[in-house]
Amino acid sequence: MAELPLRRALQNSRGDPMVLASSPISITLLAITVLVMVMPLVLRQMGKSRILAQLAAEED
Repeated sequence: MAELPLRRALQNSRGDPMVLASSPISITLLAITVLVMVMPLVLRQMGKSRILAQLAAEED
């Protein structure tokens, strides 16, 4: 559903992807999308480091 409008926007801008981040609303939506994609990775790493710290404390 979004492919056709994306293709049109890129054709109108002659392939410049910065047209997708030209308004404050689109920048906000892109930032939220990046956060949603990155946060699970960060939380997973935090959980692993917490578990490793607990294991190290138990060994001492």
